[in-house]
Amino acid sequence: MSWVITGSQKINWDPSLISTALWLDAADASTVTTVSGNVSQWNDKSGNGRNAMQSTSGKRPAYQSAAQNGLNAVRFTAASEHFLTAGTTSTWNFLHDGTDSSVFLVSRVRSTGDNPDAAHGFISTASTGSADKGALFFYDDRSIVPRNNALVSIVYRAEIGVSTAISSVNDLITPGAYSISSLYLDADNATAASRIKFRVNGGADTGSNALTNPASAGNSTDALNIGSTGAGATSRGFYLSGDICEILILNTQPNITGRQKLEGYLAHKWGLTANLPSGHPYKTAVPVP
Repeated sequence: MSWVITGSQKINWDPSLISTALWLDAADASTVTTVSGNVSQWNDKSGNGRNAMQSTSGKRPAYQSAAQNGLNAVRFTAASEHFLTAGTTSTWNFLHDGTDSSVFLVSRVRSTGDNPDAAHGFISTASTGSADKGALFFYDDRSIVPRNNALVSIVYRAEIGVSTAISSVNDLITPGAYSISSLYLDADNATAASRIKFRVNGGADTGSNALTNPASAGNSTDALNIGSTGAGATSRGFYLSGDICEILILNTQPNITGRQKLEGYLAHKWGLTANLPSGHPYKTAVPVP
């Protein structure tokens, strides 16, 4: 990692310099509380106090030492229905109303030891039943759909109980490999194709929206679930088998400069610069203020 030297100070850019709605950083051990090696609490570095917690011991993910680039990660197992819950209810409505929002995620979906023909949840604010409102973000490899190594996001509208939009493109991520996944939500955009977009490892925007219902104006009825598409919801319980290294959620969409700084910060920190495209401004250089 390169540095800018100013006197005796080493300065590089990090998300503390912007406004974030949630910032979970597994590399910062001071933010993670464990019981017998499993995560009972993962503290939010955004300043909003949206700490991610799990009170049931059997559903706590493991805190994995030196998982990627010598840094720790939180490791989830689908068979054990591991997940964490972050923040209070009715604080995540910006993920599914008419406001812009975005998610940046460093993660890995395991490719062995678990059913490959499955879906794995990253985050969710949606509940179950016909009165859903909220958003899901997950990896999908189900042949029944069919989807193959796709990233999917669904935004739910309570008033009519169906999804606002679905974005899915095959082979966006490689199972077993760590990657930087970005999700951009503009659920009330007049152009349906622009409502949900994905970007992986600093590449081009991609997405394919199937439904065109308008966004919900109501608040979410659930807290944010991490590692699941529904807190124990058997009807939609896609649990993650894999690692989450860092999550950043913004209640806006950054401009291209801000987006590339986030990608560069995550790539250099987690040893993923080789994944960035050749023209990326932080392919070799660390972002600085």
